Amino acid sequence: ALSTQLNATLDFDRLLDYILEQIEVFLPYNVAAIQLLDGDHIRIERLRLPERTPILDWIVQKAGKMSLPIHETRNLQTIMTSRQPLLIPDVDKYEGWLHFEHKSHIRSWLGAPLIVQDTIIGVISLDKIEANYYQEEHISVLTAFATQAATALRNARIYKENRRKIEELNALHAIAGASND
Repeated sequence: ALSTQLNATLDFDRLLDYILEQIEVFLPYNVAAIQLLDGDHIRIERLRLPERTPILDWIVQKAGKMSLPIHETRNLQTIMTSRQPLLIPDVDKYEGWLHFEHKSHIRSWLGAPLIVQDTIIGVISLDKIEANYYQEEHISVLTAFATQAATALRNARIYKENRRKIEELNALHAIAGASND
């Protein structure tokens, strides 16, 4: 049922929001992100916060649409290399955690790769401000979401690209028609 609902949404931006809304039904979070690969960087494409607080607003302000070099972001590099989800129970005890400015307010982190036809296109990640919140049982739930989301994102991208091409062809057709008059 989730797969059908995700694939029925072809509007790319709406799909990003819908994925993060649906994850919250099964996996609570303070911040959720969909990050997409862009060469050797990963771009934070969408963030969602179910509750607004000054600390979480600060995170969104710092991270929204940010692009990070994968080789400098150990947790994301680990996911890209292993092609497996990664659970960090306490980011303060994780060597190589990338803190923005001072100490991070994120304490527990869970990420899963978005894989389409054997190619990683990005990562879905969840943050909690409580250490040790995410446990092993959460991994399979996020992985299932990531599998469905990756396919839906690919379909929405193809749809978006095809619509762009049709608009270009229509514009060229209109120009050609106007010049023949």
